[in-house]
Amino acid sequence: MKNKLSLTLIRFLTNFIRDGFASQFGMLIKPIAQSQCFNADVNTVAFIFSLLNRVLLIKTG
Repeated sequence: MKNKLSLTLIRFLTNFIRDGFASQFGMLIKPIAQSQCFNADVNTVAFIFSLLNRVLLIKTG
């Protein structure tokens, strides 16, 4: 039982850390979209970013 609680705690902590990084990447959507390399629409980049976050959330759950 103690091992199960430890693993659950580790899982929650890693989710918090990953989500913290993902929220920081959200601020970079506009600079990434307007860079010379991609030259993409901001809405398209935001859609791809949110889709990536959803897939990570589903995989984790």
